[in-house]
Amino acid sequence: MARVLLMLPTRTYRTPALLAAAARSGVELTVACEETSSLAHLNPTGLLTLPFSSPEQVAEPVLAFHRDHPIDAVIGVDDTVVEAVAVAARVLGLPHNDPQSVALARDKRLSREAFAAADVRSPEFSWRSFDDSDRAARPGFGFPAIVKPLQLSAGRGVIRADSPGELAAAIERLESILESEPDCTTETGFLVESFVPGPEVALEGLLRGSELEVLAIFDKPEPLEGPYFEETIYLTPSRQDEDWQQLLAETAAEACRAVRLEEGSVHVEMRVTPEGPVVIEVNPRAIGGLCSEVLRFGTGLSLEDLLLNHALGDRAPLPPRADTAAGVMMLPVPVAGRLVRVDGLQAAGEVPGIQRVAITAHPGQLLQPWPEGSPYPGFLFARGKTCEDVQRALHEAHGKLTLVLDESPRCSRTGEGDARH
Repeated sequence: MARVLLMLPTRTYRTPALLAAAARSGVELTVACEETSSLAHLNPTGLLTLPFSSPEQVAEPVLAFHRDHPIDAVIGVDDTVVEAVAVAARVLGLPHNDPQSVALARDKRLSREAFAAADVRSPEFSWRSFDDSDRAARPGFGFPAIVKPLQLSAGRGVIRADSPGELAAAIERLESILESEPDCTTETGFLVESFVPGPEVALEGLLRGSELEVLAIFDKPEPLEGPYFEETIYLTPSRQDEDWQQLLAETAAEACRAVRLEEGSVHVEMRVTPEGPVVIEVNPRAIGGLCSEVLRFGTGLSLEDLLLNHALGDRAPLPPRADTAAGVMMLPVPVAGRLVRVDGLQAAGEVPGIQRVAITAHPGQLLQPWPEGSPYPGFLFARGKTCEDVQRALHEAHGKLTLVLDESPRCSRTGEGDARH
C-alpha cells in the first residue's frame, strides 16, 4: 500500500478535506507537523515532527523515516509548508518544484523581478526599507499606489494610498502589523507598487511536467479597489468570454515559467485590463481556506482528491470540472473584537442555493478587520443555475448572519488570536 506524507501546519483549515481524500484513496498516511504530538509513541508510523520554518532541515528526518517506512508521495497545500514539501520530494526523488523556485514565487519582491525579466505584465513596483528616511517618497509611477508586505497572504497588510500623506500612513501601519506578527519581520522591507484597475480573477491550476492545466477560473465580483483588500466572494465558472479565459490561462502559464515552477498546484491572481491580464501573484499552492469545497470534478472528486492523485503519480487526463455554477463567500470581519457567537445560522442555511454555512472561528477568538486581518470567521457555500443566482444566495445568507463580538479595548489588541491564513 502506498504511503503518503501529509504536511500540515499547526493552524490550517485544510485538515479534514485532506484526511478525507487520503481515506478515499486507501493509502497509508503519515501526518507531519511542527509540534511534537504527545501521542506519537502510540502511532510512530502515523506521526512525524518536521521543522517547516527551516525547509532544508526537513531533508534528514524525512530520509530517516523513509528508510524504515518508504514514502511514495508528499503533499501539503498551505503557504507555510510548500517549501518543505519541495525539499522532501527532492530528497525522495519524487516529481517536485525546485525549493528555490518555490521560495522565489512566495517572495513578492523576487517574483516581481522575475516577471519583469520575463516580460510578464505585472504592476510597476519599487522595493523599500522601513529604515530608509525616504521610505514614503512619491513613487515614480505616481498615485494610486499599493503598499504591500513581502510575506503575508490573503490581502493582509495590503493598503492603497492616493496621496503622499496616505502613503506615509500606510507604511507606518504596515510596519506595525509586521511587528505584531510572530512569523514576520520588518527587515525584508516592503513593496510600493502601482494600483491596477479592473476586475480581479483567480486561476486554479495544476502543473504537470511544466505544463499548466487549468482546473477553474474564479471571478471576484466584489470590487477590490481599496483602501484595503479583504476578499469576499469567489464564483465559478468565470463569466469572462472564451478568448479572455484562454488569454488568462496563457498569462498564468507564462508567470509560472517566469518563477520556474514545474509541478503541483498553483493559484494565480490576475487583474483584467483593456491591455490584457496583469499578474498580481503566483502562489505555489492550492486555493486557501475552505474555498476548494466549491470545486467538484468528474463524478464528485474534490480538489484534494486530484492533488493527492497527482502526488501519487497519476498523469491520466484530468476529469472535467462540474459545470454547475458555484461560489463561496469568506465572511468579512466588520470590527475588531472577540467572537461571542454567530446568530442567524439556521436562517442563513435555509436560503435557497446555500449548500453549507461553515463557522470556523471559535468563541473567544480575536477577529480583526483588514488590513490587519485575522482568520475569516467562516465561509458560505452556494450552488445554482447561474453565477448571478449563486451571488444573490450568498448575499442573502450573509444578510441573515450576525457576528456578535466583544469590542471592549482589552479584546482588540493587534497580534492576538489564532490566525489561519
